[in-house]
Amino acid sequence: MTNDKAQQLQLDTIDRGYNNFQARIWYEQSRGQKRKLVVIKDDASDWKGWVYELRVEWDGEKEHILTKTVKEVVPKSGWNHFMKRLIDLRVTTLPDMYAIEELVDNWKDGHSYSVEIASKNQYRYYTYHVPEEFQQYEETRDMSAIIDLLKEELAVERIDTYARLVH
Repeated sequence: MTNDKAQQLQLDTIDRGYNNFQARIWYEQSRGQKRKLVVIKDDASDWKGWVYELRVEWDGEKEHILTKTVKEVVPKSGWNHFMKRLIDLRVTTLPDMYAIEELVDNWKDGHSYSVEIASKNQYRYYTYHVPEEFQQYEETRDMSAIIDLLKEELAVERIDTYARLVH
């Protein structure tokens, strides 16, 4: 679904790598129409960032983007400091949440963050579902800190959680 939405938004194709560096952080919500996307690019000359606010509709097979707003953003602390903090939080190397052996996700609904990372010879994709509920794991703490950093530096608000843990 991420590739499909990227095509609808006419974003760069990055699943075979990207000339310099590009990161995409998708904010998704299981029972809502709101989506967000943060795009960060290094196009050799300088860093650039955008925040997309989306409203989508699910037709039973895929999500269709009904409306979008796009805003160019610059981190409050500057690109160098911001990118260092993102790298320190392992945005480029975090494993997928479901690769964490002991973690059992019993949440039926909620929000998820999917991350795409592309560089010249690499593409990675990973997802975290309600990471703030699994703070006993270093990886989920880092993912939560990445989302907090995007809020602090780029004013990207979290997407609300609508469901609670069901056993």
